[in-house]
This record gives sequence, structure tokens and C-alpha cells, in this order.
Amino acid sequence: ISCMGDWYRNAQVCLVYLDDYPSPPGSQNQYSTRGWTLQEIVMSQRAVFYDREWQKSLDRLCRVPVDLLCSGGKLDVAASAILRMARKRTTFKPEDRAYSLMGIVGVRMAIDCGRGKEKAFSRLFESIIRTAADVSIFNWTGKNFGQ
Repeated sequence: ISCMGDWYRNAQVCLVYLDDYPSPPGSQNQYSTRGWTLQEIVMSQRAVFYDREWQKSLDRLCRVPVDLLCSGGKLDVAASAILRMARKRTTFKPEDRAYSLMGIVGVRMAIDCGRGKEKAFSRLFESIIRTAADVSIFNWTGKNFGQ
């Protein structure tokens, strides 16, 4: 899990199949709300989106600012901006919300499943400060992550 960011950064292309797009009016496609999909479209060098009919779709479906799409792992953005971008994404296990951001914020840490999201985010923040010296996370309240 800690190397997934490397996997996407080294990929030539990331094919994204949106099996629930087009979505019914007023609903969101699941891809734009899943926590683990964020690193696919941010860390990859190139992403191609297909709808359920295998027709090319628009990149804006992923709810990521255009300047961060397909960065190839070279993000020049504060960790707090990444946390804001990820705030409405969900994961099956609460602690995976923190683990799914490791590659994007440029840190590695051991996975400690079952200890809860508070512990996972605490470890993520500590790793960000220690590894990247990015103190922007102190400007982030965490209210959208239930912290």
C-alpha cells in the first residue's frame, strides 16, 4: 500500500473505466468519491477515462483540479490542499482515508490496520512534517474528515 503512489507514477497510462457514468441526474459517479482513486488520477502521467459504453469521457468527472491531473507524481502543492481535495472521498475502512493519501503527499509509513482513523491521520501528519517539512497541515481543521 505504501508503494501504490510509485506504481501510478511509473505507469505510462492509467485507464479509468466508469461503470456508473453517465450517472442519473443529481447523482455522482462513484469514482469521484472513492478515496483510493485519487492517487490514480493525480500520480499517473496520463489517464484516459471511459464511460460504461467504453466511450472516452471528460476528465472533470474525477473532481480534481485540472492542474493536478496526471502530474506524474510531481506535485507542487501543500499537503493541506491535498487534504481539502480528498475531504469528500470515502473508503471502506476509516483508516484507509489516511493511507490512500501517502503517495500523493510523498510519505511512506507502515500500515497499522484496526487502530482507527485518528491514529492513522496522526501518523500521516507526523510523517508529512518529518519527511516533507510541510507544516501547512496545521492550517487544516479536519472537520470534513471527522477528526
